[in-house]
Amino acid sequence: GISHARNRGIGETTAPFIAVIDDDEEMNPGFLEAYLVFFESYPDAAAAAGRMMPAFEDMQPPRWLSPITQRPISGFPDMGKKVKILRGGAYPFGGNMGIRRSMLEKYGVFRAGLGRTGYYLLGGEEKDLFIRCRRGGEKIYYIPGAERRHLIPHDRWTRAAPVEIRRIHGCRERR
Repeated sequence: GISHARNRGIGETTAPFIAVIDDDEEMNPGFLEAYLVFFESYPDAAAAAGRMMPAFEDMQPPRWLSPITQRPISGFPDMGKKVKILRGGAYPFGGNMGIRRSMLEKYGVFRAGLGRTGYYLLGGEEKDLFIRCRRGGEKIYYIPGAERRHLIPHDRWTRAAPVEIRRIHGCRERR
């Protein structure tokens, strides 16, 4: 699952800053540099979320897609062009997070019992980690310079796709 993979990646490095990405994304050319400059410029930052935009394969976004419905699909929303502290229910999630290693040493890594595994799409591992950080008084930021595009293939937009996933898990369809 994703939590195991992320934790393995964290364990394989000794770097002071860690950028987390997913396999279905494209990063802007200055992605890593944006995180490096950010963490060096903001020593109080425990973590950050970068700008995430959807990239629809061979199609325009569906008409029903709004900023609210876009978030679970593409990840963290575009919050503008300025660095800002995330407050309230805003946490980094998805494949664009920068994390200070010292924060992980203090609060732990992603909980292995949470996170996506195969077609089991339950998440929460990111929010759990960042709630622990916030409870410890840590600051989490949004940084626009670390931008990524979430590649969304055409077949994820067919009516059959969600039904097929439910069928694999033996779930009943809601009517």
